[in-house]
Amino acid sequence: MRHKWSVEDDLVAFYLYRCGKNDAPLSFKEVCELLEISENSMRMRIANYRYLDVGKGLSHFSKQTKEVYEKYRDFSEEDLRKVGRNIIERRLTSRKL
Repeated sequence: MRHKWSVEDDLVAFYLYRCGKNDAPLSFKEVCELLEISENSMRMRIANYRYLDVGKGLSHFSKQTKEVYEKYRDFSEEDLRKVGRNIIERRLTSRKL
């Protein structure tokens, strides 16, 4: 079954694009597993954000991806980091319960 991207999933992808895969509190593979998204799908979504940001990457993106980009593109790296890490931490906590 195909993964349906949530707004939070998109936000994590945008966070990884802007702040870098190594900035996350988990490895890239672990983040993908936590969100139940394949690593290739996540890489493609990150490439969508790169295209929206600098015109290089994958140009076929969803309406939701563009909306997330438009809403969060002016966030500072620090503020986006808080949003992205908060989603990851919340998902980790709910998984442990």
